[in-house]
Parts: sequence; C-alpha cells; structure tokens
Amino acid sequence: MKYLVKNKTTREEILCEKVVSCGEDYYLSNDDFNYPCFVVTDIDKLVEVNENNDEYYHRFNSKKVIATTNPSLGLPMVIDEVESITEELCTKKGLENNTIDLNAYAGGVIDGFIETKETYQYTKDDMVEWFNWCENYKRELNKWTLNNIKGAELFTPDQLFSEWQEQRTLTITVR
Repeated sequence: MKYLVKNKTTREEILCEKVVSCGEDYYLSNDDFNYPCFVVTDIDKLVEVNENNDEYYHRFNSKKVIATTNPSLGLPMVIDEVESITEELCTKKGLENNTIDLNAYAGGVIDGFIETKETYQYTKDDMVEWFNWCENYKRELNKWTLNNIKGAELFTPDQLFSEWQEQRTLTITVR
C-alpha cells in the first residue's frame, strides 16, 4: 500500500511505503538522504547512517525513514488522528477554558471515534473512489481484451477489492 506523508510543519508531501518493525511504524522513501539519517534495510534492520557507515545504505538496498511512530529517533512523528481530532474539537468548543471536564470530553470523543472506525471502516469518499477505480479497471480490461485474442481472467469482487486496497494511496500527517 502506498502512503502520502504530509508534513504539517514544512508542508512537504512525499509518496512512500510503510513497514512495521518492533511494533513501530516506519514510512520509507527512495529519496536522497542527508547525513545523519535513519534507513531500514531490505532485511528490516533499522540503521543510523552517517558519513562513516554509508556503505550500509548501499549494501542492503535500504530506504530512508521519513516519518515514524518511534519517538526515540527524533524524526517527524505521525500525528495520531484521534488526538488531532480531539484537540481540534476541544479548541472549537472553547473547552480549553475548563467549562467542562476536558479529560472526560476528550475520552468520550476518542471512544466514539474508535468505535465508529471499527463499525464503519470506509467513508462515502472511499466508496466513490472504489466505484471510480472499478470503472477505470473495467475500461482498461476492455482495451486489453480487444488487443488480446485469448482474453483476460476476470477477478471476483473480493479479489477486485483487495487489488484496489493495495493500489490506493492513504494520506497520513506528521509534524
């Protein structure tokens, strides 16, 4: 799956992939790197690269870490969507003035958000994107079958949905 990492501070946007190692998420890019930086090797090893050990980067076909959930690296951190929404709602409602118990309100928002995400995994926009992807897939398949005598193997709906999930780009925000 592809991810579009949007840095809230620099307004930079980078297309990347995600790997999980030791319970932490690492968002990786093929972009050039400046020393010092962290990379994840093709054997999922996290390496800090500097001018003294840059052979690790080249020898192990590594990719630069551009964002993470690991706070110990000093890299841009992925913003927790729930915390971000809660902070925004509390600010909009003027709750920073202690008009109600901020912790109770934030806890309710977080619980509701998590339950909603578990119940409704996809939004209306996701479904529109899925429909458009299927329409484009159907057009491409028709072009392909017209140019090939043998025809094409059709996917089941579940296979199509899996293919769409793999090809879509998800956006995450870091600071």
